[in-house]
Amino acid sequence: MKKWLLFVLVIVMMFCLVGCGEMAWPDGRLASMIPQIEGAKGEVSYQDIDNLDIQLEDISESQYLNYIEECKSSGFNIEINDKGSSFSAFNKDGYKIEITYFSDGEMWIWVDAPMTMSNFDWPDSAIAKLLPEPDSNYGNILWENEGGFVIYVGNITKEEYKNYVNDVYARGFTVDYERGENYFYADN
Repeated sequence: MKKWLLFVLVIVMMFCLVGCGEMAWPDGRLASMIPQIEGAKGEVSYQDIDNLDIQLEDISESQYLNYIEECKSSGFNIEINDKGSSFSAFNKDGYKIEITYFSDGEMWIWVDAPMTMSNFDWPDSAIAKLLPEPDSNYGNILWENEGGFVIYVGNITKEEYKNYVNDVYARGFTVDYERGENYFYADN
């Protein structure tokens, strides 16, 4: 019985030593765009050609803040959104980084490739007819069905975006609305 207990303890310790050590920094196109954190503990939770998700542990707040500055220096300095414990920005090629820091020392990093866009036809559904067509028909229809749709529209200036929001509001989407510089939510 003691031999089995000793064997189990040795196995558990080996897993802890392997799991609690430094992680291998990911390779690939997306990982090469962001600064590497030497000696980081954690894991790559997802990686493909368009997305990279890294979860790190035992990161101090100063390490988090320094990492943000390194990301800015490496080119992620467009459309910065810094809210203290979360940061997001784009680089000149449209790649996006998002970083979230948690008070328990976890830091999550997401890197996403730019969305592929092309010309699209505005949906012909009854729900789409409630909204004005945007000035641009260049973008990406993420999904569409009778109950709704999600379309990312590109080649739009901030002024055109503001005018579109005003047009949507004028069409009766005024119930429980929320408006910000980069978003508008409302019911009709």
